Amino acid sequence: MVLNLLLILLKKSKQTHFFETMLKIFDIKHRYTPPYRPQSNGKIERFWKILYNECIRVQTISLSKNDFIAELNGFMYRYNYQRRHSALSYQTPLDKLKQVAKLLPKF
Repeated sequence: MVLNLLLILLKKSKQTHFFETMLKIFDIKHRYTPPYRPQSNGKIERFWKILYNECIRVQTISLSKNDFIAELNGFMYRYNYQRRHSALSYQTPLDKLKQVAKLLPKF
C-alpha cells in the first residue's frame, strides 16, 4: 500500500528527485551545505575520506563493476560492524547503537 502511494506520488512529481519527494512526504526540511566544508558537514566529509583511503584507493583497475560493488558492500559491513571509530570512544557503530537502544523507553 505504501509502495503504491509512493509510486503514484513519484509519477505526479516527475520534475523532482525521489529524495526530494520523500522529504516532502515526511515534511522534512532539506538543508544544503557547501561541499568540502568540515565546519558544517564534517562527519560525511570524514566518511568520504575513509571510504576513499580504505576501499577505493586500494582497488585494482581490473575490478569489474560487480566485484567493486561486492567490495563496497564488504567495506560498509566492516565500517559499521567491525571498524572502531575514535569519535565513538573506539567502539563500532553497532556497539554504540546498542548502548543508545538500551536508553530508549520500552513500549
